[in-house]
Amino acid sequence: MVQENISCSVPADAVFFGVEDVALQPFVPYLDVACLLGTTPSLHLVRGMGDGSERYDSIWVFGGAVDPDHASRLFAWMWSRPDRWSVWGRAATGLGPAYLSGIVARETADAVLTEPSTVDAIATWPADLDEDDDENDPGNIWCGCNNKNWGREKSYSIILYHENTRSDPIFSLALDRKGDRDRIWDFIKHQTGRYREFADLVNAHGREALEKLIFASMLETERAVKKAGLGSGGLRPLRFWPGPESVDA
Repeated sequence: MVQENISCSVPADAVFFGVEDVALQPFVPYLDVACLLGTTPSLHLVRGMGDGSERYDSIWVFGGAVDPDHASRLFAWMWSRPDRWSVWGRAATGLGPAYLSGIVARETADAVLTEPSTVDAIATWPADLDEDDDENDPGNIWCGCNNKNWGREKSYSIILYHENTRSDPIFSLALDRKGDRDRIWDFIKHQTGRYREFADLVNAHGREALEKLIFASMLETERAVKKAGLGSGGLRPLRFWPGPESVDA
């Protein structure tokens, strides 16, 4: 059940895992696992205050009291679609939270909602944070997207990096068009179990070897997904693909 909007602010110390420069995002999905906004975990779409304070208003809330696990799965689905955040935000603020609830219901009607840890490395919500962790520990291998402006030029990239060294990635694949980057990301975000394999390949044979592997694997997967009738068509056939478990690819 999707509930009506609530009026409150996300505390300034709330953390949004996985979004770089979150203060620049006008609307962001937020999974309140720490019950900062209520007595039970809940899923929100929040709006930045726009004053640089990193405070956010909750403009829409999904009531997960009936099925708490569903809120977590819906968060993972929303988190993996940053291109929709502004659309959802404008719908909630301009037409009301009930209207956004209808949009979410329609867009998820045929979607396979999976646990956050299997949807997207960026969408993974850490189980806990150990203050005694060594900051110099390279840790796990992560993958994410970057958008950069070079004057009038724009670059859209996918980067592979140790979780504590995003500024010095293991591998970076830059593309001129966002659509091309997003097409590759639709495939890469489901390969979390292979990220260390990717890093080892770069270390052993260079970035070109990984680039060739990514393109070959992506094209093979796209063909298999289309054959299975799970492709979304258009320039991003894997856009709504639920992951490797859904097809032998």
